Amino acid sequence: MLLHATIVPPRSALDAVAHAIRSVERPVAPYVPAKGMFGRLGGRGIRTNAPAVVRPGAVEVIPSELVLLAIAGFRNVTSADAVRLTAALNEAAQGWVSPTVQFAGGGVEAPGTSSGDRSLRTDIVGEVDGLRAVAQGVTQCVERLGFFVDRRRFRSSLVVATIAEGTPQSYVEAVVAALDDFRGDAWTVGSVSLMRLSFELVPPGSTTMDTIRIGPRVAL
Repeated sequence: MLLHATIVPPRSALDAVAHAIRSVERPVAPYVPAKGMFGRLGGRGIRTNAPAVVRPGAVEVIPSELVLLAIAGFRNVTSADAVRLTAALNEAAQGWVSPTVQFAGGGVEAPGTSSGDRSLRTDIVGEVDGLRAVAQGVTQCVERLGFFVDRRRFRSSLVVATIAEGTPQSYVEAVVAALDDFRGDAWTVGSVSLMRLSFELVPPGSTTMDTIRIGPRVAL
């Protein structure tokens, strides 16, 4: 199975980012009158009561359930190895400290190598060093078990929206300005989710295999 470790942000925190993006009014496509004997009279376009058309998907917010903070990816592991990996992470996580962070600001991400589409990110601020320490704790624990770890995944920002081709630059700049002014509520990173990539889903996605709670266990 293909496993990866992520942090699942609170939906309320992501909804606040989405609200900031959607607070900017979308651009409206200009009215273009029909041509021909019924569309023009004396060289002038005839306007009708037809509603203006809003450009579809100029900046499209990604559903919050799909927005995850990636920490590390692991190569294909067996079911037995997954059990061993989970047990080791649960033990190691007792020595980690839960950082408190928040979403604030953001900007435009450059197109990826496999796609010409741009996207919008929001940045993570606050106890970012503590967040990075959790990520390092995951990778170090897994590497000690002899598993391959893709360290390139962790970033202190999240892609939260896509920018459709042809979106007016003035609109993009207005959305970025709204993100610049945005500062969300603080939230505590209390766990790391161990997720399995599933190709049975349409489209392919991830399902949570286990949740690794951060911090010492309290005896009952």
